[in-house]
Amino acid sequence: MNNSEYKDQIVAFIKNQPICFLATIDKQQPRVRAMLLHRIDDAGLIFQIYTNREMKSQLTEGNAVELCFFNAAEYSQVRVRGVVKYFKDEAILNEIINAREPLRKWVAQNGTAGVLLFRVTNCQATLWTKATNFDQKKWAAL
Repeated sequence: MNNSEYKDQIVAFIKNQPICFLATIDKQQPRVRAMLLHRIDDAGLIFQIYTNREMKSQLTEGNAVELCFFNAAEYSQVRVRGVVKYFKDEAILNEIINAREPLRKWVAQNGTAGVLLFRVTNCQATLWTKATNFDQKKWAAL
C-alpha cells in the first residue's frame, strides 16, 4: 500500500470513529479524556471544548497532543500526534452547535463565548491492527 492509500485508510477510519481519546500534559502529568471530533480536513483535526474545562490550560497554543481513535468491533486503532492550535471561525462554530443538541442547549443559556475551537495540525498518524501488531509502525502525514 502506498502512502496516499495509507493516508486515505487512516482518514476513513477517523471519519467512521469520531470519538477519540485526547492526551495532554498538565504540570508534567499526563491527562487523557474522550472527545468527539468535529471533522478532519486538509488543515487538521477540529474539536471544541468549553472554556470552563481544566483542559483549556493544557491546550495552550503550540502544545503537542496525541489522539487515539479506537474501533472496538475490529480491535484496531489510529493514533494521531500533532500540535494544537486555538482558532476562531464562526461558520465552523455554528456547524458544531447545529450538529450537537446538548451544545445547542448550553449555548442558548450561556452564549458562544464559552465555546473554544481547536485544530490539531502537523499531524502524523499510524494505524494499528491485530494483524500488524508486530510490524514496525508506519506513520503518514495527514
